[in-house]
Amino acid sequence: MQKIFTKIRNSINERENELLDEIDDIFNKKFIDENLMKEGEKLPNKIKLTFERVKSMNIELNDNNLNRYINDCIIIENDIEKINLINEQIDKLIQNDTSKIKFYPEENEKNDIYEKMKSFGKINIFNNNYYRFKECPQEISDIRKYIVSGELKNIITKSGIGGDFAGTICEHALDKNVEIHRWKIKILKTKEREINIGVASDDFNQASPHWNKGYFLYIKQSSLYSMNYSGKNINLKKVENEVIVEVNMKKKTIKFIIDGDDKIVAYTNIAVDKPLFPVVILYTKDDSVEIIKC
Repeated sequence: MQKIFTKIRNSINERENELLDEIDDIFNKKFIDENLMKEGEKLPNKIKLTFERVKSMNIELNDNNLNRYINDCIIIENDIEKINLINEQIDKLIQNDTSKIKFYPEENEKNDIYEKMKSFGKINIFNNNYYRFKECPQEISDIRKYIVSGELKNIITKSGIGGDFAGTICEHALDKNVEIHRWKIKILKTKEREINIGVASDDFNQASPHWNKGYFLYIKQSSLYSMNYSGKNINLKKVENEVIVEVNMKKKTIKFIIDGDDKIVAYTNIAVDKPLFPVVILYTKDDSVEIIKC
């Protein structure tokens, strides 16, 4: 009998080490391998049942070592149950976690970013929608008709038989929150340079331009037409290719740059309390211009 219990004690020692190794392995795998967990649960249960059956024998022999081994195995089994409970709690936390990780740069990092941005030069945010011409209204007579073309709808051509002004306003108003707006009017084709460019309010009449609805430069004579001026000459050189229009919403001014020169404030104290739209007006048939961001 002594040999039998000695053999059991040795087996228990070996199995205890195996169980501890299995538990360590389960911990290392973060309890993800459920099959391994189930196998780990079965083994301690079998040992528990076996030891419970020989418990009476242990009492008769007064073998304290065997009793201690049995208790250790039961503790191991309970620990595995606790591990399962912890696993379930971890899974619930992962499933219910809606938090988002955000990274915030330190102040010195922000300064480095700003300096790098400055090295790229001035950054202009441009919205092409500012410079898309509206289509010709259906009610306009043949003599005043024009065609809007280009991928960005930024080219206007007089298609009427000539002898009268016809113009178009852009689809969207200039953003009041942007201080400076600049765009270029490039002459694609013209016979007499009878072209007006500038800005106007949304009540500008495309069929019959009203000068009191906006501020214009008449290219042929380098003169101004608006609610305050009627043919005022500003002594600019003759336009050959292009005119840049610059509207300062803060200073309430309009400047014209002709072929890269003669930058001059043409209008001051313009009305910016209501929306302003880029406008082009043509007179001669087949005259054509393109509006380009700059």
